[in-house]
Amino acid sequence: MHITLYSILLVSTILTVCNGQLLEPAAELVKEIYWNLGDAKPAMMNQEENSNLCKNTKSMSLVSIMDSADQKIINRITKGANNSAGSNFWLGGSDLEQEGRWVWPDGTRIKYFNRWNSAPSLSNTQENCMFTSVWGRGNWLSTKCSMTISPLCEQSAFRLIDKSPPPPTIVRYNFNISYINGAPDGVQTSHILTINGKFPAPTILAYQGDILEVNVINSIQDGQNVTLHWHGIHQYGTPHDDGPSQVTQCPIKSHRSYTYRFHLHQSGTFWYHSHHASQYTEGLWGGFIVRKRVETVHPYDGEFTVKLTEWYHQSGPENEAWHLSTRSQGAPPYPDSVLVNGMGRYNCKYAVLKNRTCSYRAQQMPVFHLEEGKLTKMRLINVGGRAMFNVSVDHHTLVVVEVDGIEVAKPGKVVDAVFIAPGQRYAFLLKKNEGAPGNCGRFPIRAVLRTEYLFVVPGTNINPFPDQIITEGVGMLQYHNSVPVGGSNSVPVSKEPFYYSDTIPPRINTPQKFLTDSDITPLGGMTAPSTVDQQFVLNIQFGRDSEGIVRASFNGTPFQLPSGKPILMKMLQNIPLPLETIPLRLEYMSVVQLVINNPIDGPHPMHLHGHHFWIMASGKEGDGNFDPKIHPLRLNGILRDTAMVKERSYLVLRFVADNSGVWTFHCHIDWHNLSGMVVTFIEGEDEARKNIRLANNSTQLCRDHGIIV
Repeated sequence: MHITLYSILLVSTILTVCNGQLLEPAAELVKEIYWNLGDAKPAMMNQEENSNLCKNTKSMSLVSIMDSADQKIINRITKGANNSAGSNFWLGGSDLEQEGRWVWPDGTRIKYFNRWNSAPSLSNTQENCMFTSVWGRGNWLSTKCSMTISPLCEQSAFRLIDKSPPPPTIVRYNFNISYINGAPDGVQTSHILTINGKFPAPTILAYQGDILEVNVINSIQDGQNVTLHWHGIHQYGTPHDDGPSQVTQCPIKSHRSYTYRFHLHQSGTFWYHSHHASQYTEGLWGGFIVRKRVETVHPYDGEFTVKLTEWYHQSGPENEAWHLSTRSQGAPPYPDSVLVNGMGRYNCKYAVLKNRTCSYRAQQMPVFHLEEGKLTKMRLINVGGRAMFNVSVDHHTLVVVEVDGIEVAKPGKVVDAVFIAPGQRYAFLLKKNEGAPGNCGRFPIRAVLRTEYLFVVPGTNINPFPDQIITEGVGMLQYHNSVPVGGSNSVPVSKEPFYYSDTIPPRINTPQKFLTDSDITPLGGMTAPSTVDQQFVLNIQFGRDSEGIVRASFNGTPFQLPSGKPILMKMLQNIPLPLETIPLRLEYMSVVQLVINNPIDGPHPMHLHGHHFWIMASGKEGDGNFDPKIHPLRLNGILRDTAMVKERSYLVLRFVADNSGVWTFHCHIDWHNLSGMVVTFIEGEDEARKNIRLANNSTQLCRDHGIIV
């Protein structure tokens, strides 16, 4: 096996890099490494020797290179080791675990590209380990990969350790899903989908590098199937655990169970929700936080999470039946209230007119208890099926540190407010303004509903009183001189009454600075590939089907779920895919560009499973379809997994097809997803068939439905 990829080798000393400067004894140590390894070029080793070298170094934490700044540091060090050209140094990247899936020793996918012109490609099956070389014109990285050293002392930068890293922790949860009675906004309902009888459902807490196991038991009383999707998690090597029903798995049948199990290679703010029918609009959602073991880029003292959604007094099946009928004329159900962490308000007078029981005493809001002088992180998740919000905190600025699970470059952008669409997430450091009024230490968190995006056909909506929705969701910050922070680093949270008739002081009417995607860049400055291998143009359309039902689609063909085996299983078994699943095939490791044109009044949040993408261009309202002659692209844009295409405008996205499997791309307005605004990416079919093995319990899900696998 010819090796052209891995790490600087077998030295039991740790080198660290702080603010781009190597600490002593860096030069001497690198010189020692050079003389031990420098002349042992891969081409001079036979296949067995190279294979053994990869195996011996695989368990070591060796050099990684995340961006051009790290590359410059490596260039300086390796050149300093010896003045002669043509010397090779092993790096920590390899695809030994899965052919074509290049990772650093900690499991992080290799994204920074700095390939020497004549170096082999990542798809070369004879190239399995990574090295860098010193040549007359500087360093290059063999194969289409990069080198990374953290200049921020996160653990250690050059990690040259002659022992294995600690094994990952297995984090286990048991989720029992069922309906309960409750009154999130004061209106009694029997259709709250919960986990372990709790609404909101539990927040998953884990650390990067952990293995997550979630045993899901379907105890839904009326016999519904169920699945869970882990929004924002890439599921490298485990596409069968991504969650979309009949796309990557058969659903979990009533009174059956399934254990999702996958590695957490990422860190950041994520969430989970049902990906079967419209179940998550009934409450089947929860937060999902993956922390770094050492937070060095944007440190903080404590944190809390705000989860926003709309709420419906009808059940999910009732809303589905209405929406997918001629009665709706294509309009989604209009929500009744706004919930902040599962708490909201409604006018009981109108609940009575709908023959529903209502109690003002059940109406509450969350209170987050912060300590004066401490730096607090606020995570923000829109878990809604339709609602979009403007979010701000009175007398505070928000320092943006994370977007959709991607850390942003320092210093974080400082804003007053943020717009958030369904599926999107942010994390901010809260900064109280100088001279903020006392207010007994209390400051409202405001989530203002963007009602202009709630399309309604007069006289046809399933909600008879759409004008009764309270358009501002509220939480409260409460400062104290001292607050105990729990072992999970979470600040204390309580509830207090907040009735329909209660008010909070109006926001001071001053201009607010909103965050835009163009304001921020990802940590490390990862830029999009400059060339494109495949492009797909997706035009948003609405039209009537043969039964007169208005359906959403891309390019005029609504997506339909297949019967029998899910799409992933069909692909792995080389069974032809139904055309109504809109299968779009991606070559493995190709650079893919998506152009989404939206000629419709109303924006759409677009979510891609299994990947983050660069936002190359995002038009303003009314800009029309994308035209490459007049609309410039931006290579250094932010990475996201959910992005908004504005009304009568366009959105251009770019990603690398480095994750073989089946992945959906869809509008995250749940009603549009339900009616057909979905395509399916069939990615790296040959790679998937070689490397993906479905777990026994995954195939058992299909057997439970009588499907022969």
